[in-house]
Amino acid sequence: MNNNLPLTDTFLFLRPTLIYEQLHLYVFLDVITLLALASTCRYLNTKIRAYLCRCLTESLHDFLPQPAQFIACMRSTRTIISGSFTLQFIFGSGQVPWNVHDLDLYTIQAQLPAVKAELQKQGYHVVEESKPNVSEYSLSEIFSIVKLWSKGHTINLVVSRSSSPVAPIFQFHSTIIMNYISVNSLFAAFPTTTAKYISMPNPSVFFQSHATW
Repeated sequence: MNNNLPLTDTFLFLRPTLIYEQLHLYVFLDVITLLALASTCRYLNTKIRAYLCRCLTESLHDFLPQPAQFIACMRSTRTIISGSFTLQFIFGSGQVPWNVHDLDLYTIQAQLPAVKAELQKQGYHVVEESKPNVSEYSLSEIFSIVKLWSKGHTINLVVSRSSSPVAPIFQFHSTIIMNYISVNSLFAAFPTTTAKYISMPNPSVFFQSHATW
């Protein structure tokens, strides 16, 4: 794989298709490698899109009884997924030394009621709502955090202070978790180093106190 993978190759559209999927070589590849492979021809791009769309639906089913309905909610509210769920999705189940017990969602203030209502329809109830300490997080892009729980699973609904749900992600403490899944794409800010399990600290950790941990 080209070590100088262009940033544009970190995006892969996941529009569902009706193509029947069989086991191919890409089943055994991490998502970063799949992104490079998908860029080689239209046929593989279509096949890999369908495969990743199915993987996302199956992975979300661990947290949500109706993942397709939640994906529709993500589309209408511009909600994205980040955190350990996304990192495990990139490397593949069984390729990371942890089990994902929580789901980190990011949305904007105007869409909070709609996202919260959808999660409650799927059996979750709010256990805590909090806001960052202004004195410690004066420059934080996080407006508030809503924690929801259902049957041993936790969802952290992070509300962005800005008009973009992506903004808090770039305040993470290290580069390896600066990734997110939207309704139709996967983004990795540092695809080459992430694929090699290499992480670098966010410089803001050294100069400011508002990095997200």
